Amino acid sequence: MSDTRHPPVGPAPPRDPRRPWSVPEGPRDTTLHVVWQQVDAALTDELVAFWTGANALSPEVARGRAPEVAVVARDASGAIVAVSSAVAKFSPALRVKLFHTRVFVAQPARRQRLAMEVFATARDTLEDAWLDGLDPECIGLLVEVESPLLKAHRNQAVWETGPVFVGRNARGDHIRVYWFSGARIT
Repeated sequence: MSDTRHPPVGPAPPRDPRRPWSVPEGPRDTTLHVVWQQVDAALTDELVAFWTGANALSPEVARGRAPEVAVVARDASGAIVAVSSAVAKFSPALRVKLFHTRVFVAQPARRQRLAMEVFATARDTLEDAWLDGLDPECIGLLVEVESPLLKAHRNQAVWETGPVFVGRNARGDHIRVYWFSGARIT
């Protein structure tokens, strides 16, 4: 099914020199749709079906997370194959407010750089919203990397998409932070 409510994001624009991070290319038959603060009832139903169909979330948790979705990736048939969600939270460990960001890619679409492309699109969407005045106290993104494959094969201290490794949580997941351009610690 085509998503006419949320047109696909076109080719990545030239990078702002203040944000020199690259935007990796995912699969060519996948389109990304920015849906930040635009998730309606129909998209909520699709997201719940996507997460529950992949055994990733319970219906209750999926329905609660749906309004937090920033980016949806769809395959050539229009089916959702990946999403990124974000919620502003205070990080006790870092003592700052950040968008806690998640990316989930369905099994058939994994290992195609799609997670990085979805993350990069969400990163730019949230940073642009912050630069426009959204929640000025929320100064970046926090990602807890749970995937054993990403932890093993994406173990650079600074990812090409910008997040910096800052430590591990109690489960051993990598904690990465991306600071918005011009963010200040207060």
